Amino acid sequence: MEEELADLYAQVCTVRKDEDILHLNAHVRMLNERVKHFMTEWSAHIAWEKTELFPYAVWYLETEPDLFTLMEQDYGLAERFIGSFLNTLEQSVLPISPEEAKALSSYLLQAYAFLKNRLNEEEEIIETLEDHSNVYSY
Repeated sequence: MEEELADLYAQVCTVRKDEDILHLNAHVRMLNERVKHFMTEWSAHIAWEKTELFPYAVWYLETEPDLFTLMEQDYGLAERFIGSFLNTLEQSVLPISPEEAKALSSYLLQAYAFLKNRLNEEEEIIETLEDHSNVYSY
């Protein structure tokens, strides 16, 4: 997921830098497709977390299930920003100007910040599980 998120971020940066209307709009179309693909992958990732990672972490580390509520709220905020990007783009008049593209991409930058933080937290959980299991030679 980190690679997918990094690729998405790189595409956002490309859109933010491009001033040529033709290239810019081609990049925006590619970004739109990349975002849709990312959301499909992300949905599968969230399902894995909810059905496997979080229940296992709660059981194995003997923590409270509510520990992951804040992480889930971060996902919700990220999804709202991504939804705002998709909805705003859908309603935009083509061709999109560089200023509009920057405004659109700002939604994705916000989502990126939440998702990057969330993946870092997830990595910490996995490392804790590994460290804990190594202590007990599992």
